[in-house]
This record gives sequence, C-alpha cells and structure tokens, in this order.
Amino acid sequence: MKSSGLYFYVLISVLALSCRPEALPPVETGQPVFSFSGGGVDITAGEEDFYLFTDYQKDASNVYSFIARFAKTSDCATDCEEELVIEIRDVQQTFGFGTVDIDNALHVGSYDYTIANPPVSNNLVIVDFTAEPEGTGPFIYSWTTHFNNSIDTFTTSNPAYSRTFDTNLNISFANVCLAIQNNFDCEMEYCNTIFLQNNNAGCKADFQVFNSPASVMTLEADTTGGVPPFTYNWSNGATTSSITQPHNGGVDQTFCLTITDGTGCSDEICKAIKIVQGTVTPQVCASRFQYEKSFSSDNPDSLQLKTVLIRYVDPGDQEFRSDLLPQSNTDFFTITEVGDYELNENGDKTKKLKISGSCRLYHENGNSIDLPFEGVIAVAYP
Repeated sequence: MKSSGLYFYVLISVLALSCRPEALPPVETGQPVFSFSGGGVDITAGEEDFYLFTDYQKDASNVYSFIARFAKTSDCATDCEEELVIEIRDVQQTFGFGTVDIDNALHVGSYDYTIANPPVSNNLVIVDFTAEPEGTGPFIYSWTTHFNNSIDTFTTSNPAYSRTFDTNLNISFANVCLAIQNNFDCEMEYCNTIFLQNNNAGCKADFQVFNSPASVMTLEADTTGGVPPFTYNWSNGATTSSITQPHNGGVDQTFCLTITDGTGCSDEICKAIKIVQGTVTPQVCASRFQYEKSFSSDNPDSLQLKTVLIRYVDPGDQEFRSDLLPQSNTDFFTITEVGDYELNENGDKTKKLKISGSCRLYHENGNSIDLPFEGVIAVAYP
C-alpha cells in the first residue's frame, strides 16, 4: 500500500509539473511600479493582465540593446493582442565575459531615435565667414543663413557656420545674407549661395569703382569663382563687363550687378556710391563677405549607439514603429532617472528607468500615431 501511494503521489506531482504555465514575472502587489502613458497608449504592468518583461540582446556587432516590453504573454509569436516595446541601443562591448559597464551604457540624458535605413555617408562642412564691408565703420553685422528648413543668425563680423548633410541628398547648399549698418546712413545687404559640396565653389559678383576728374565714374565687374562664360546685368540695363556713369557730386547713387556663369550660378551685389565734388576717391557703401570651407567626411554611426526604438502593436494587431522614418527635430527621448531594481524572472539584473519624450510611430501602410509620453520601465542587462 505504501508503494502504490507513493506511485500515486509521484504521478500527481508529474502531472502538476507538466501543466505548469509559462514563466511570467512575479505579480506585484500594492501600487503598480511600471507604466507607459501618452498619445492614447496607456499601459500599466499589473493591470488588465499586462506584465513588464525585461530582456537584453547582443547583435553581431557586439552592440547591446536593453529591452522593456509591456505584454500579456512572454511569447508574441502567435497572438500579441496589445504590446509595447522600448529598445535602448546603447553600448558596443567586445571585451569582458558576458557583462557590460551598465552605468556607462544606461544613464540620465537624451537619446536619438534609431533609423531603420540610415544614410550611407555624411559630409560635415565648416564655413568660416569674414565680413568685408566697404565704407566707414564701425559696422553692425546681421548674418542670416538658410539651410533646408533651418535658419540661423549671427551678429559677429567673422562667424563660423557648420552643417552636416547627407551626400545622397540634393540639399547641399546654404543661402547666406549679410546686412550691414553704420552711423552714416549706410544700410546694405549682400546675399550669396554657398555650395557645401567641395567640388562646387559657386560664383561671386563684385565690381570696382573708379573716379575720373570729368565727373564720370567707371564700374568694372570683378567676378570670383564660377565657370565661364559670364553674363552681366547692371541695374541701369547694361550687359557689358564695365559701365561708365556720370556721378552726382555728394549724392548717393546705388548700382547693382548680377552675374551668371556658364552653369547657371547667379549672384548679385549692390553698392551705394557717393563722390564728393573735387575728390578722386569715391565713397562706397557695400556689404560683402568672403568665406572658406573645410570638410570632413564620415560614415554615419551605423551602429546607432545611444538610440531608441519604440514599437507598438495595437489591439487590432497593427504594428507601428518609430524607426520607419526619421523623427522631427522636436521629438525626443530622455531618461530622467536610473536606479537598480530586483532580478527578473530569468535571474537577470535589471535597471529601473524613468523616461519621457515624444515621437511619431509609423505603420507600413502610411498611417501614423503621434506619441507624447512619460513612463517608468525596467530593462535587463548581463
């Protein structure tokens, strides 16, 4: 009888173990710890059967990703119902024995968003401008640069301007204007197109003013850069490289010259000219500048360290991702607090993170979700 009883006990034990449900994180009691809220996506671990699963992965490039996943099951291969995944890609480590410097990898600060197809290469160009106004100083300088949809302003005489651009895009130039003003009613502006590619120097219009005793002045075009042949268009209608004009002694006269080179590059400069009767040297007021470009080319961070991917599967089983298209300049992801937390269900160490940010999640059919958010998550690490 003892033997059959032991057999019955063992049989019941085996059956009980074979029916054990999948391993899930321990159910928390009391106030929920982990949550994500914003943009219509509101998930709290411990409510409505949601769990927070923590994990980490290492890819072929030895880059670690630290993962927080809100879901109702540990395996989403068949039916996710609703799922939110936050994947922080933050360190490459090729040494050590299965551990990472987690305090260096995950820390308070801002993160960019991961891009599914990053650009092949970027060029960084630094343009050093030098104002060369004509007239009597001191001058007040007002620079304005337009690059793509970005506008920058400077007020120094010699600003340094830097821009990174994708060599695969056609947007590789900046429109730059310099307005000057002095205490003698001189207010002039000069604009030029700065080609950021090092194989295109652009074109630059200028002209020199020469006076003669016969109350006549000569204006001669002085072109820099560009590709011949050049065409000239003066504000008085002339189309030659130089013009002769009578001057009204002591009265400002403004002349403009537009040059166009053989590639279609065009540039214009205007000058206010005053010649005092009985003097030889003309008084000229004009805004001009010179610039020098320096370049450095690099492949962008193909590893995309310190970036974040957010993926959301809605209750209708539609997947939206943050990495299908670049995020706007106003979108952000910030870790505001980092702290140690308990071991997860697999015995891995975890970190508790407080996060905030905003992004747009895209579906492959073109639909999108705007997602301003804040939350508390945890991620595992080795």
